[in-house]
Amino acid sequence: MLKKILGFVPKLESDGSYSPSKKINLNSLMKNLSALCMFLVSFTLFSQCDADHTVLLTNFEFTPSALVISPGETVSFINIQGDHTVNGITNTVTEEPFGNPEEFFLEQTTGSSSGVCMGVLTFEELGLYNFDCSLDFNAQLGMNLTIDVDAFDLNDLFQLLQQQDSAPSAPVWQSYYAFQSFTPSFLTSEGPWTIFAPDDNAVSEILEYMNLGQFDGLGIPDFPEILKFHIAEGLWLEEDFFDGLVIPSAQGQALNISENTQGFAVENAQITTTNFTAYNGVIHVIDQCLAPEGVPESTVMQLIEDSESHTIFENAIYAANLSEDLSAQPILNDNQSQPGPYTVFAPTDLAFDILVEEMGTTIDELLTSQFISSIVRSHIVENIVPNSDIFDGLNLLNINGDALQIEISDDAILLYGTQNVVEITTTDLFAYNGVVHVIDAVIQPFIPALDGTCGTWTINKIPGGTDGWGDYATLDIFVNGVLFASETLFEDNIELFNMAVNNGDQIDLLFSGNYGGYQVVNENGEVIYSALGNEPLSVFGLKPCGTQQTCGYFSMQFLDETQEGWYGGSVSVNSDAGPLTTINFYNYSPFYPDRTFSIPAVSGEVDFIVSPPFLEPTLTGYRVRNANNAIVVDQSDNTSIPTSAYDIMVCEPDISSVSDLTSDAFNLDVHPNPSNGLVFIEGFNLQQAWYAQLVSMDGKQVKTFNGVGPARLSFPEVSEGVYTLTFTAGDKIIAPIRLIKE
Repeated sequence: MLKKILGFVPKLESDGSYSPSKKINLNSLMKNLSALCMFLVSFTLFSQCDADHTVLLTNFEFTPSALVISPGETVSFINIQGDHTVNGITNTVTEEPFGNPEEFFLEQTTGSSSGVCMGVLTFEELGLYNFDCSLDFNAQLGMNLTIDVDAFDLNDLFQLLQQQDSAPSAPVWQSYYAFQSFTPSFLTSEGPWTIFAPDDNAVSEILEYMNLGQFDGLGIPDFPEILKFHIAEGLWLEEDFFDGLVIPSAQGQALNISENTQGFAVENAQITTTNFTAYNGVIHVIDQCLAPEGVPESTVMQLIEDSESHTIFENAIYAANLSEDLSAQPILNDNQSQPGPYTVFAPTDLAFDILVEEMGTTIDELLTSQFISSIVRSHIVENIVPNSDIFDGLNLLNINGDALQIEISDDAILLYGTQNVVEITTTDLFAYNGVVHVIDAVIQPFIPALDGTCGTWTINKIPGGTDGWGDYATLDIFVNGVLFASETLFEDNIELFNMAVNNGDQIDLLFSGNYGGYQVVNENGEVIYSALGNEPLSVFGLKPCGTQQTCGYFSMQFLDETQEGWYGGSVSVNSDAGPLTTINFYNYSPFYPDRTFSIPAVSGEVDFIVSPPFLEPTLTGYRVRNANNAIVVDQSDNTSIPTSAYDIMVCEPDISSVSDLTSDAFNLDVHPNPSNGLVFIEGFNLQQAWYAQLVSMDGKQVKTFNGVGPARLSFPEVSEGVYTLTFTAGDKIIAPIRLIKE
């Protein structure tokens, strides 16, 4: 290198003189020595300014003027023109502090074309740094610099995991949105942090569990605390895990790591994908959401379902069709109107066992009785009443409309209902839609007597599918023209409705469903009316105590093109033996475009006294069919007002009762066959009463049925195999039908 700079090496002759041809040129030598010195200085300078990034200073400019670096990286500042400082403390123009994460200042230097190293800065703290030159008017003329000390942090990692080529097996978009919204500092601060991120399937499951929409979950009051329970302090990679490891969470409670055949789990969640690393931590994907101790249960319904000592009350709530109300989230779902919140006084299974023993019934009979809704509603108060708000003399109103009163005596909290007193044994089981208090007995509402002067009638409510009668179907029961009960059926199970009947009562049944139906069993255990998916489904004029002499049923079909339901109109049906029934249509709308009713048929002549409807009477009409389904009155002309009809025979003289409607031959159709436990019987007249036996191949009777007319038979509990189905109608035994249960 020295030879290259000097251009030659002088040689001393043997006599001590220099060879003339090799005489040293002093000017050239000085120039080369100067170049050598500058090289050595420059070499030393740039060695001292060695850095990850370089910024050059010239008149009025930093080059580059903006720089993005990672924490821990270095930046060298080299002045190549003019006098400059590197000022990272106070804005020269505004005289306000820059507010940089760290303050830096490099003293004034004069630059040169070969470059003057002003110094090297190391940036450890994340954030945005601002600089200018504080000399003269350089800053005013735009000599400014920004250095963004950024890192590939957990926030960046979450964003990367949303990309298809980097995503785990189950995406974590919903977790990222939650962490970014409520705990952003953990994603960008130095940490390190370990995040257990539930995948989207886990988030969807917990939202469904809590009965919340996608964004409603963000409104949970404890949500930040719940998220912090998913964050562990320190960097915990998969290779650091072992069975029994306990690590602190950012929320304060410990996270327990366990090992299983699938790998590792944190609390109750399986770790499915591991070791997504970033500058400030690591992300592990889990298949369930975590919750710290002390966080309320999702709903009061979930509290009851999770309790091993409240299984009967849980089933009672479902039987009363109140599970959806108790699962609603009115507090968290501010954007929509929902029922609640509620305070629930929850009786234990033992409390129900004591109740049914006192009533002389069974749990199954109680759950299918018409009283179960009233019993359940007696235990529910709308609004939240925690223990802190309970005081002696407090009056509450349950959703049944009954008063409940609190009495505090000898450290016991007593709850007085309309019929009995119970004790609150456990208080303040909180949920996000209310609170549950445990009680030691069932609050008993007023239950009317089931035994009248004519005994008890039973109405068998028979489902038409897995959802019973459907969401909007009802069976309205009228006694002497007054609504006595309005029954629903939402499950694929037969339910019973028992009612007291008295001599002189008239019972009308109006069914609004499109499938399924019901049977009416009188005080003697006889099926006197059956409506199972066949028109007509409603009946007027049933009478107890055997006072009803019937030769079957005739029907009335009411027509109304106005679809106003014969508004204001009525028809009175009278026989030689006295009035049969009166139908006031405005009580039983809608009837559009037509509606058909059954009425018990009696021997002799019948009169139909018509009071025309108020609205468009010429567009209304009616038809009457006798017990043999033949039209005997036809007032269907929509050009005239319907009029009364007199002396009409609705019962053939040789028909004396429903059971007499047998014939020598029956053409029965049982389908489907093979069956999964549900068949339909067709071929009987609508008025034909029958009895059936299901018999196994070894001759054992496994189930019996009875009904009137076409029907639906359900036997899902029967084992698979081949059976015979034998029908008896009146005094006729019908040949057995081979039936296969799959």
